[in-house]
Amino acid sequence: MIFSQIRTRIVAYFIAMALFISVLFAALGLLFSYYIEDAMFSQLLNDEMAQVQAQIEQGQQPDTNLSFVRFYQHAEQLPKSVKDTLAEEPNRHEFYAEDGKHYHLKRSEQGYLLAEVSEYLIVRKIKGNMAKTTLIFMFIISLFVAFLSWSLAKRLIKPIDNLMQVISSVKGQELPENFSKPFAKDEIGVFARELERAMQRVRLFIEREQHFTRDVSHELRTPIAISQGALTLLNDTPLSAKQQLLSRRIGDAQQQMQQCIEGLLALARETEFSEEPVTLMPLIESCVVEHHQLLEQKDIELSLQVNDAAQVKSNKQALKIIISNLIGNAFNHCQQGGINIDFTNNCLIIADSGPGIDRELLPKIFQSGVKGSGSEGFGIGLSLVKRLCEKLDIDLGIDSDQNGTKIRLQW
Repeated sequence: MIFSQIRTRIVAYFIAMALFISVLFAALGLLFSYYIEDAMFSQLLNDEMAQVQAQIEQGQQPDTNLSFVRFYQHAEQLPKSVKDTLAEEPNRHEFYAEDGKHYHLKRSEQGYLLAEVSEYLIVRKIKGNMAKTTLIFMFIISLFVAFLSWSLAKRLIKPIDNLMQVISSVKGQELPENFSKPFAKDEIGVFARELERAMQRVRLFIEREQHFTRDVSHELRTPIAISQGALTLLNDTPLSAKQQLLSRRIGDAQQQMQQCIEGLLALARETEFSEEPVTLMPLIESCVVEHHQLLEQKDIELSLQVNDAAQVKSNKQALKIIISNLIGNAFNHCQQGGINIDFTNNCLIIADSGPGIDRELLPKIFQSGVKGSGSEGFGIGLSLVKRLCEKLDIDLGIDSDQNGTKIRLQW
């Protein structure tokens, strides 16, 4: 959990970088030490070879000034370990013997100069102390880098911590105001000021949404109720066939508007839906009665396979909007055949034998405004159903082809 904090990650990155650079330079230092040591032996052998060549040219017996350097005129005179290795690798000039001895070789036309340098390998002898010293300095550097990076991270992250405190203090719709003034004119300050402006827009949007929801709840429901009452009175008077058809169309549109308003108002409110055990059969029957006029003059067999005691835990009003919308769609689009409503294993299935949904529309059927060419609705019914199902945690599925449409509600 601690490594998820930005401050801790900054410190870890700085320490890792310091350790990596320290190890890299320690390795380079060791490499240069070996290189300098080898270069020193090579220079000594060059000097000795020049002396030996001068002695040979003067007819003297070749001899060396250094006790650990010997001259051999022929390769057969070399120590066995050197001679065997040289036979396999003729160009090699550094040799390791099994007894721990270390040789450097210089060859010329006159012979071979061989230096046994085991006692003079300074780097090999002090390598352990070099490693200990390097580790001590790496530890000191890590502590120093950790302190500096922690101080730097603390100064850099403090504005972010202050901003997080502001955001954490938000409760419900109480958005903070004028919190960006203490921030400096840097990237975080710019972000704080943009965030404050965004919160101001959200605050104004919430106020408009609250006013709109309250006004819609009253101003739209009232005329719909009045027009529904007038339509009921109108249907009680003698009407011609054409007038009855127009009356039914008005009633259908009235019912669609009522469902849309109820659903949209339910979604617009931020409060969570209260859930309770809902008996399905009475709710389904009431939805069937509401849409019964859509089945008039249609050769359709309606089958309800729902147990009278079947219940689900949900919000009754929102669930009625969902089921009413789905049943209305099935009644409206199915012209003949059958409609089956079944509830088994907490899954409500509404299946009809209608023409099905266009294959091109099916992937986006739950998007707002999407509707078939023969639909007289607003194209928001299934979108509303989808959003209500998400709010109620109901799994909504749909299958459709030329043989009909099947919709599943799974709890």
